[in-house]
Amino acid sequence: MKKSAASRVYLIVALVALLLIAGIYAWYLLTRTGSQPETANKPLKLLLVGDSFLLGDQFAEKLRALAKMSAFERPFDVSVADPHASLKQHLSQGNVSALLDKNVFDIVVLQPGLDEPLEKPDELLESAKSLARMARKGGGRVTMVETWTAPSEAVRQEVSSSVIRRLADRLSTEVAPCGDVFRRARKKFSNLAFCENEGKHLNGLGGWICAACIYAVATGERPVLKAGQMQSDENPSRTGSPGISDAEAAALEGIVWETVNKENANHHLGPNEVKSSADSGIIPQGMR
Repeated sequence: MKKSAASRVYLIVALVALLLIAGIYAWYLLTRTGSQPETANKPLKLLLVGDSFLLGDQFAEKLRALAKMSAFERPFDVSVADPHASLKQHLSQGNVSALLDKNVFDIVVLQPGLDEPLEKPDELLESAKSLARMARKGGGRVTMVETWTAPSEAVRQEVSSSVIRRLADRLSTEVAPCGDVFRRARKKFSNLAFCENEGKHLNGLGGWICAACIYAVATGERPVLKAGQMQSDENPSRTGSPGISDAEAAALEGIVWETVNKENANHHLGPNEVKSSADSGIIPQGMR
């Protein structure tokens, strides 16, 4: 009798323990799956800080469209600071401070003036350092844009890109390699144009390529470039005739993806980036 009673007690205890474990596991699954739609639908917030050479031609809309074309799981919420000719002007005259005070951005994109990397590198470093520090206070990641030169200035492009890469390395930021993508693409497609006649203002195709670079850095995913979508812009993308083919669009997509990964080999790209220096308490050496 005693043995039988003890067995029943053990059985009841085991059943209670199993029910408790099952309840805890069910609660875990419920809370985990319940949070997924909220995360998936939460917009990825970007702030673009640059000049009219990049931010013209509805550039923010191109970024939003790329997120849809590429089937990224989160919509893009893109804000644009008032365009200024240099990052120093953004600090002294622009609305960047107000935007960062009132909003929390996942990614802050800094585009220097086209001549800043070569003509004012020290000033650019100090301005970028200040802006990066401001962005990181809110936990945001920072991306530096490689600027571009006229097609005839290949050597100048290489030097300018090198300055941006060294600056980004010093500030521990990622790089959106627009300039180097243009340089590589021109070698493969000599008749494609990415800027208007003076070689500074992006045309429609150039805007899509820069948007694709920023998209790839922000998401860690390969952008999808569609010839039909890019041909909807009025600005011609080819010397003599507008538009590009599906094969050219696919090749440009590959150049963007390869260059982004090569120039950010030491970074984990995408929204699941490790904690920023503001979160971790670590200040990158170049920002001390």
